[in-house]
Amino acid sequence: MLLLTLACTQSTPTDSTPDTVPWTADRPFLDLQVRGRHWARGIIHVHSPWSHDACDGEIDETGEFSETCLADFRAGFCRTGMDFAYVTDHPSHAAYQDYDELKLAREDDEVLSDGVRMSCGTVMMPGIEDTVMPVGFSEHLPGTEEERDHLYNQSDADALAAFIEAGALVLQNHPEGLEREVLLERRDAGQIGLEIFNLHAMFAPDIRSEDLGLDSFGWVEDIRPFTEGSAEPDLLFLAVHQDQPPSLDHWDALLELGPTVGIGGTDAHQNVLDMELEDGERVDSYRRMMSWFSNWLLVDEATPAGFDEALSSARNALVFEALGTPAGLDVHLGDAELGEVTSGGTLSVGCVGLAESSPRGTVPPELRVEVRHDGTVVGTECGDYEATAGVWRVSWYITPHHLADFLGPDDVWSDREFPWIHTGAITVR
Repeated sequence: MLLLTLACTQSTPTDSTPDTVPWTADRPFLDLQVRGRHWARGIIHVHSPWSHDACDGEIDETGEFSETCLADFRAGFCRTGMDFAYVTDHPSHAAYQDYDELKLAREDDEVLSDGVRMSCGTVMMPGIEDTVMPVGFSEHLPGTEEERDHLYNQSDADALAAFIEAGALVLQNHPEGLEREVLLERRDAGQIGLEIFNLHAMFAPDIRSEDLGLDSFGWVEDIRPFTEGSAEPDLLFLAVHQDQPPSLDHWDALLELGPTVGIGGTDAHQNVLDMELEDGERVDSYRRMMSWFSNWLLVDEATPAGFDEALSSARNALVFEALGTPAGLDVHLGDAELGEVTSGGTLSVGCVGLAESSPRGTVPPELRVEVRHDGTVVGTECGDYEATAGVWRVSWYITPHHLADFLGPDDVWSDREFPWIHTGAITVR
């Protein structure tokens, strides 16, 4: 069933790779080409000040919000090198704003028909999060403010059809607590994918205990070294990071039916932990949460249409960049890219290593690959696999020895394995 025709060990720093790279809060924009396309990095599921509960709930009934919080929001994308941002505001207060106001354009931005290109280059596109998460609207829903507020709160087939008519791509937020039947119904109505990881779920006591089987407040003591200043504050994410099996299981089940995009939801509101860490930023700053992971899209062009095309095609990967930015990320099956359906051939899994700009100490990380066929691990090395009928996807796991220098005397994380990358899938029929 499976023929391993070529294997290569995982990449470690070469002679041209720096021995050490100091920690930095900022990240350069990606410049990674893959067979005529390029990887673009972005955020999906993030709340601007137009969400009623963002920015510590500062927005008032007249729709006035803090320009300071908006500046934090915008700077987060620029400082973390985001090419795109699918903003997902709650209907209250977003449904009551003109569509152009949802773009949040400011001086020196380029206003686009369905978004805005910020002066740093990030393209922001309006969207909504409620029961479902339609992203990338090209216009508001029709009707009065109250009528569209009501419709944005719905998730039946008629609502999904209205979202799609308005140019949106419909995703499922927080699938960890949903029954499979609900996801199947929404898939039939046009939903293209779901979150396979949601950051809010890793902190919310009820979701942790009821949906993920975790200790409700198990993370509180684990974050102490980061709040007390003995470890790099941005690495606080390691205290809560792990796979979310219910969502991954949903994804594998939907992939059996056809291409389905799996994304990571940052779900940042800057409204949870207003505690300043050693770097002078609050725990839940937009920049910090955006730095923890991102969605990579393999795009033809860095425009709203280009990002929509790649996302709807499931040509993507979820990358937990708190652990490092990867280099060499490339999975394809002959001429078929991620998200495509093909008749078979050779699955090529590139050997991934750390990008030269990625912070590191002198000890390299350990990497482990999982090549999955219909949800089952059938290979643990990069290289070429003869792909039989079914769904193929690839994950990398990392033991971050390279981060030990940044984790202080209470380090229990640099010898622990974490999820690093989940790619989209390729289907063989």
